Amino acid sequence: MVRQPSFFIILSLVTFFINCSKVTGQEYSWMHYSVSQGLPQSQIFNFYQDSKGYLWICTKGGLSRFDGIEFENYSIKDGLDADFVIYLYEDSSGVFYIGTRYGVNILKDGKLSSIPIFKGQYLTGMQIDSQNGLWVQGGNKDLLNVVDGKKVVDHPVYNFLNEGEKLYLGGSRRSLGKLLFNTSEKRTFSWNGKSISLIEKRRQNLIPSLGNDGKLYGITSDSIFVYEKKVFNPIVYIKGFNVKYINSGDDIYLVDQGSQSYISHYDGKNITKYHKKFSHITTIFADDESNLWVGTEAGVWRLITKGFQNYLANSGDNFYTWTVLQDNNDNYWFGSFLYGLKKFDGLDFTDYPVDHLFKFGGFQYFYSGGIKAKNGDLLFSAYRGVIKYDGNKFDWYYYGKRETIVYIHEDRENDKLYFSSARNGIIEIDQNKKIKYLDGRGKKENTGLVTSILKDKYERLWISGNLGISIQEDGNWRNLPDDKDSVDIGAICMLKDFRGNLWLGSNDGLYYYNYNKLRRIGAEIIDGQVGVLNIAKSGELLIGSIKGIGLLNLEKFYTSDEESVRFFNNQNGFLGTDIKHNSSSKDNDENSWICRSDRVVKIDTDELLSNPNPPRVYIKSVSTMSDNMEWKSALNMINNNDTCSFGPLENDIRFDYHGISLSAPTGVVYQTMLKGYDNGWSAISKERYRTYTNLPQGNYTFKIKAANYDGIWTDTIASINLIIKPAWHELLSVKLGGLAVVIFLAAGIGYLFSDNKKRKLANTQQNEKRIAKIQFNALKGLIDPHFTFNAINSIATMVYKENRDEAYHYFTKFSKLIRTAFENSDRTTRTIKEELSFVTDYLDIEIMRFKDRFIYSIDMDKKINTDWYIPKMIIQIYVENAIKHGLLPLQNGGNLEISLKLKNENLVIEIMDNGVGRKISGLEKNKDTSLGRGTKIFDSYFELLNKFNTDKINVNIIDIEDEVGNANGTRVIINIPLNFKFNL
Repeated sequence: MVRQPSFFIILSLVTFFINCSKVTGQEYSWMHYSVSQGLPQSQIFNFYQDSKGYLWICTKGGLSRFDGIEFENYSIKDGLDADFVIYLYEDSSGVFYIGTRYGVNILKDGKLSSIPIFKGQYLTGMQIDSQNGLWVQGGNKDLLNVVDGKKVVDHPVYNFLNEGEKLYLGGSRRSLGKLLFNTSEKRTFSWNGKSISLIEKRRQNLIPSLGNDGKLYGITSDSIFVYEKKVFNPIVYIKGFNVKYINSGDDIYLVDQGSQSYISHYDGKNITKYHKKFSHITTIFADDESNLWVGTEAGVWRLITKGFQNYLANSGDNFYTWTVLQDNNDNYWFGSFLYGLKKFDGLDFTDYPVDHLFKFGGFQYFYSGGIKAKNGDLLFSAYRGVIKYDGNKFDWYYYGKRETIVYIHEDRENDKLYFSSARNGIIEIDQNKKIKYLDGRGKKENTGLVTSILKDKYERLWISGNLGISIQEDGNWRNLPDDKDSVDIGAICMLKDFRGNLWLGSNDGLYYYNYNKLRRIGAEIIDGQVGVLNIAKSGELLIGSIKGIGLLNLEKFYTSDEESVRFFNNQNGFLGTDIKHNSSSKDNDENSWICRSDRVVKIDTDELLSNPNPPRVYIKSVSTMSDNMEWKSALNMINNNDTCSFGPLENDIRFDYHGISLSAPTGVVYQTMLKGYDNGWSAISKERYRTYTNLPQGNYTFKIKAANYDGIWTDTIASINLIIKPAWHELLSVKLGGLAVVIFLAAGIGYLFSDNKKRKLANTQQNEKRIAKIQFNALKGLIDPHFTFNAINSIATMVYKENRDEAYHYFTKFSKLIRTAFENSDRTTRTIKEELSFVTDYLDIEIMRFKDRFIYSIDMDKKINTDWYIPKMIIQIYVENAIKHGLLPLQNGGNLEISLKLKNENLVIEIMDNGVGRKISGLEKNKDTSLGRGTKIFDSYFELLNKFNTDKINVNIIDIEDEVGNANGTRVIINIPLNFKFNL
């Protein structure tokens, strides 16, 4: 059915303009991006979403690719011919065409180049057709077609024109397989890559545009048309607006003519104005997840959700609202702690004086905890009592000269009201206005100030404060917990649900009580103080915490015991600062209202839609650790199932990845797996990288999957193949050669020893000692070069980066280390004093290299004789391991503790770090090949020494975990018997 302009629509628009001029401080939740968030420049010209889901933003200072969290920018220094970027399109092969103010650039495989034919042209339009042909409108009004960088002069489109007729690009943002053209003779036709079709010859100046629904629309100065049955038919009259984006016939975005500061939306029936003023709107775009993006002269704005509507946030009148109630005439009443009462009629706020109620003095303070009573009256908690509004006038319902009421509860079944008084405890008022002061005040030492009151399903009266809870039963009060009720917490707010069970908001989270057991709910999400509880329009439990709001699905909770919580904060639409306790109310449409310190938020759960689109996940780069312990990107522009190879000394690997979900980008979570190394998928994490250190040689496949904020996981998994090449001595040919030598030597030795068995038996132990000595000397020779190699790298880094004084200090310490190493090169042991001096110099060097990355401490029992001998470098080698694999991946906040104690005739050395742990760093998976060269040498050393000692040296490595099982560091414990002998 063709929709014609009607008097009703025109009249609605007139009314719209009259009313909207009064709107103040009322808007949806928006996210703002500018230069400070990463944009190259804040004047926006265009948006484009590519086939991978990235959002591209054209600005006056360059081009930016946005994954929802990070901006990747391109400018002249990267190869653009100009920073003034106006257009961007992607062809079917993934090549991007970038239209700047003066030319066209191509971005292919991460490299930029320009098309010389357009150099110096002032571009006024650009499109890509279905055959990957580029169309550019130049400043001279000529429309040019380019294929593979060459101008096409005999395109069929040109042959369609009459003599002298000019050709212009249509207004479509996305081609959808065909292009639209206008001509100077007011003709419109389309080109689908094969044939030309005349659409219509018009009299009026109509601009054609393809909607994302595939339909053709036409735009004039005062109307929008849809092309149906070979004719443009009007669908809406839009005088006073400019069309900025057409998604479909009932999803059109407009801006006001002139200043272009406001957005309006046409939904097929009405035009609704968004009450946010922008700094000159330049473009509007809706992405594949239906997010609305607005380009302005002052950056990018994204409409987070229509589910939250903010009041007073930008009106310059943040008057500390603590109560919002709606009357039966659809007026809202905002009660302020400092500035009295305001009336909101849906369009405008007006001050509403109630001075007559305070004629004897006092402050017009309104507190939280007000309600709309069963009879429709509004009851406000206030200084000196409770104020009632019956729809006509305000008056005192209860007055106390020095009273402060902070909470109101209505017992609708028994027609009673309960007030919490800061002065007189709990006040009960029945339907005959009979006042009764309950003994609840006597329980103040248990509850503190009473902030919530309710009747449970057994008709017992509960009163709660942040210190505790008391119950009135059979006229008597009892403090919890007791033998009847095990509730041992205080509660800021309480709620009884449809089953009669209780929900308690406390200083440390949300609790559920079924009269049998108290249970903490949603600890991982709802962490911190909970001050508001309500039942949302959706039937979910609305939980207002200091960090945001949660919506707990009660149906899932009761049917499957699932704690399914949707959580909202500043990142996904619930804007503002902390929540006022018990400040929630519901309007006549069952929408919830919550007071925050800087605004009032209306919550419409019907608009808090789940995102059914899983993230599109990509591996961004693969990096290896350089000699100076920094990650160096080795592979970019990764395609799925690519293969990368690394040498045996490049086996510290980092994978960077991201999942693109523009709706709630910070809520994306990941699971990873290195097939061939990990036993399964990792724990769910928000980290966008994963590291593996000291990977053994072999073939691996790194896999990554992601879920959006609503828990929708990716259908496809991104992966990359990884090859760690073996060292030369691990090659099969070398191993076979070595085996042959061993066999030959074994045969020769066997031949020699077989000649004289008695002599062999007599000298067996002596020969074992000689062989052990030779093996140990070989191992000892490996230790000092191992450390020296790392220390030399440290010198190079410091000399290159630091100033002269620090470099000199660094050289002094290192020279001391080298001198110590050479002087003791023939020794296998040294004193505790010498070892600690060596370790201290080493740690001071590492502290200077990695400033602010970690700190250390050394603690030694005073009973220990520092002249005792211990294996040389036994502390240093594990300290080095803790720094490299545990502390450096933290980036900051690292702590290393070294202690030496006497215990049961043993010297106990402990090296403890608070690093990422062996599981994350990859050390736990293959201890024989992952703990590092030095620690393997000591394992062999101890094995040899223990053969000749009754009491053994042992090393124990313990993973430190927090209370929920997360890695929290590593502890190495070395036990050396005091009677241990080191001579072989």
